[in-house]
Amino acid sequence: MTTSGALPSGVPDPEPGASNLSEHILTRLSTYVRLAAQNLTTQRAEALRPFGLTPMQHFVLMLLHDSPGLSSVDLARQAGVTPQAMSLILDRLTATGLVKREPSKTNRRRYSVKLTHEGELLVLRADREMAHMEHLLSSTLTAPERAQLAELLRRLADGQDS
Repeated sequence: MTTSGALPSGVPDPEPGASNLSEHILTRLSTYVRLAAQNLTTQRAEALRPFGLTPMQHFVLMLLHDSPGLSSVDLARQAGVTPQAMSLILDRLTATGLVKREPSKTNRRRYSVKLTHEGELLVLRADREMAHMEHLLSSTLTAPERAQLAELLRRLADGQDS
């Protein structure tokens, strides 16, 4: 990505009135990444609705399932949200009895967050539904195509060139 406003090498300078931008949008990778992400977000929300969870709440429960005792700051960092937003998410999950916050044994100003028994049961049931949803979503791809797509998306997410 350039920061000076100049286009990357190999990309012609735009000429006013010379082309219709709507024709070019269908040739851009970002268009299809955005459309796929929107579809996935919609599918995830629908799959999680019966469990009373949002996709972000489910993600937090998954993080806590795999790493019990994370702090709200750790959770915020891993989820890519602000600590204030994570506090609201945890307030809701605490109020519904899915997580509990306990004073940290190593830092008295922090709380460690853990799943309750109900939270653990719910996240396992919800994850089974999410796996089923992803299976249906990717069923039009062959196994090698799924593996290739996963690798390509990893590279895009990481910003790697190779």
